[in-house]
Amino acid sequence: MKRLLTRSALLGLGAVTFSATYCAVYDDTLLLPSPDASGGATGGRGGSTGGGGSSGKTEGGGAGGAPICEHATFPGPPTETDAGGEESFVVAMSEIDFGETYDPDSGTAVPERNIGYDLDNKCSGRQGEGESCAKPPWANGNSEDYPAGRDNALGRLITEISSRFVSTFGSAAYTQQINEGKVSILYKVDNWNGQPNDDQVTTALMMPAPLNALGGRDVPLWDGTDTWPVASDSVNGTPLNPKFADDTAYVRDGTLVAKLTTAQFRISVGLAATVVVELNIRFSGAFLTAKLVKGPHGWEMHEGQIAARWPVQELLAQLSQFPDVNDASLKTPLCINNSSYPNFKNAICKFVDISFLNSPECDALSVGIGFTALPAKLGNVWELRELKSRCTNPTTDPANDACGRAIPFPDSGSGGAGGSATDASSD
Repeated sequence: MKRLLTRSALLGLGAVTFSATYCAVYDDTLLLPSPDASGGATGGRGGSTGGGGSSGKTEGGGAGGAPICEHATFPGPPTETDAGGEESFVVAMSEIDFGETYDPDSGTAVPERNIGYDLDNKCSGRQGEGESCAKPPWANGNSEDYPAGRDNALGRLITEISSRFVSTFGSAAYTQQINEGKVSILYKVDNWNGQPNDDQVTTALMMPAPLNALGGRDVPLWDGTDTWPVASDSVNGTPLNPKFADDTAYVRDGTLVAKLTTAQFRISVGLAATVVVELNIRFSGAFLTAKLVKGPHGWEMHEGQIAARWPVQELLAQLSQFPDVNDASLKTPLCINNSSYPNFKNAICKFVDISFLNSPECDALSVGIGFTALPAKLGNVWELRELKSRCTNPTTDPANDACGRAIPFPDSGSGGAGGSATDASSD
């Protein structure tokens, strides 16, 4: 009989390093719709890193020919119980896909991809379905769900930034940062039986420092020998005791499913080929799925999917970590009185499409991320530094701003006045 597990985990957004506390209470109401009890796989067409699906279903006709929207879900637990197992492995994210619909190389739009899941049991904007929360007036961006109700406002936000402000921002730049050893995310799976179905496995999430932070190699070889230092805020003193755990993870028909409690952690975002932006984020109602595949160097994760909710105010408050794109050196922090701030603020606020903790009003961005992860090893602990605002004047610190609030500060770049979040162009 499988022993009770005390740890396991899931998720990450890009390459990351934790920097806060974790809530150990899992709120099942944030994971709508219910798992697909039929065990349908997360298939469908996706980007190179994977494609979330809707259990093999597509939008079609309902009773009397009325259109319906099938909800993209994750497979439910297997029927087998107490499968037992001692299989253990570690992988590091090697490729990421935010699901953006813009190709920076050609400067043109690309077809929608099946990245993410239906987080709110609504196919908003499809087949006549409305929003799951009340959108504030400043949330005036496109919030139509992707096929099968997939929610991924983050993908639209990254599309906006890369098409209007920083053409190098997005999946390709981030994946380049991963393969240069600057960022990644680590997953550890324990107590798996190594078979397509196992009702209880341990899945832990840990965030790495740069690969060479403790004197290791500069770039990953992806041959199972890459040893990533582990960020201090993602463990309780040692990688053997990760802070973030889910003891209800399972494998269904070869697909790992792990749930994420409300959690706060730090991510390192590859804004450009040479620019890394660190952010503290807090997710709720999140989960991960991935196909487990035996590769030449060990177990791998393919067609990975991450889905979550991210409070928009907490992202807006950290805009000082981003550079002012009007500074060619990308060294000036983005503060309220910078000329590019109103447009950045608008881009973030307008794509709000979901509630963080099931509040009546939309106050968060839905997140959908595709990924691939390859064999790796856990290194020693790397101590993190505190993340502080880069705006020295509190009156120009985005932490003191809010979506929908007018920007009264003069534009330091051109002498003009900054607008409110709804003043800038909306699409």
